[in-house]
Amino acid sequence: MRERSTRAKLGQLSAVVAAVLLLSVAAVVLVVIIPPVSEDTHSTASPGMAVTAFYVHIALGIGASTLLLLAGARVLSRPRWLVVAAVLSLVLALALLDAGNEFAGHGPDLRAATRALRLGTAAEFLVALLAAIAALSLRRRA
Repeated sequence: MRERSTRAKLGQLSAVVAAVLLLSVAAVVLVVIIPPVSEDTHSTASPGMAVTAFYVHIALGIGASTLLLLAGARVLSRPRWLVVAAVLSLVLALALLDAGNEFAGHGPDLRAATRALRLGTAAEFLVALLAAIAALSLRRRA
């Protein structure tokens, strides 16, 4: 019985830490990445589309973090929602990775944004891992 309690606490903690990390990435995207991207003057830049994509990224990140927080508070009893959050975090990480690679060639004006994109990518990969750990920890044994 004690093993289940410890495992459940690990799952809850992993879900909450993942949610906080995902919300932090959303805040960094909003504050550090969007402003310089909206002023990008590179010949291949399309700032309007990029900013819209980052706002969608923030919205999806908030949605995934909501799932993680609800699972961490044990409102959602099924670990499948954690799997959904893990997969969504993985997709979001790949999107930031792609954006980071694209903006790396846009000159020194986007250097800080590119670094923030790479850190955000690493954080979202970590979120996916933590969500998977939470899903495995909170699943019911038959």
